Amino acid sequence: MSVTVIKVGGAAVDRAHEVPQLWQGLVRLHQAQRIVIVHGGGGAVDELFGMLGIPVEKQRGIRVTPAEHVGHVVSVLAGSVSAELCGAINRAAEQTLAVGMTVTSAGLVCELDDSYGFDVGRVGRVANDAGEAKALHALLDTELLPVIACVGLDRDGLALNINGDDAAASVAGTIRADRLVLLTDVAGILDADGMILDEVRETRITQLIEDGTIHGGMIPKVRAAMTASAAARAPVVIASWKDPDVFDAIAQGRRVGTIIHSPISQKSTP
Repeated sequence: MSVTVIKVGGAAVDRAHEVPQLWQGLVRLHQAQRIVIVHGGGGAVDELFGMLGIPVEKQRGIRVTPAEHVGHVVSVLAGSVSAELCGAINRAAEQTLAVGMTVTSAGLVCELDDSYGFDVGRVGRVANDAGEAKALHALLDTELLPVIACVGLDRDGLALNINGDDAAASVAGTIRADRLVLLTDVAGILDADGMILDEVRETRITQLIEDGTIHGGMIPKVRAAMTASAAARAPVVIASWKDPDVFDAIAQGRRVGTIIHSPISQKSTP
């Protein structure tokens, strides 16, 4: 069974009810092969923080999440955002298809991430001994569509905020997905002239980060893509959810957006 992990973020999540064509496209793709959706929801978190008077702090594209704030993040991503996305997908499918989950309820073990070199608070990652994700496989076997919020619990049961791209990369690696697609508000990785790169490898990505062409929130996105490509031995695609052809292109194996390969990626290029 072919499986594609799709990370959805940005404006698509912030105004899910306004983009029915996105959810219709995802439903078509799921019917063609099977997909797992991992979603962010930073805009909704920022909105709540603004209402509560909580400052938003990000470093190198990562949300700093103090312990006293992580509960708010979980309540938004696993609560209101998850419910809205599942509702949008089920309306598009005209049946109950989407099942909301967290990284932990999907069957993956999470832990505090201490790799950033600065204090990020309760920001986590999927552990190396993540498990077998049996819940995901069970849902896919029954043709249901897992919709995973990028939050989880550590081994002590304490909440963690997990970068959405990292979560998607770990899910793709754990279930050995055929590919990971990072759907964003941009059409792919741009070169210094603003042109979309059809295909890049690790050395080129390093160069683009060092010269500042890749910057801000795109840095963790492409690094997560490299991690996923290595773990799943599969290509990763960065593409725009606004492209009306993106889902049919993925289903049909046509090129779309920017394709990222790690040195050990062995599966066929989409």
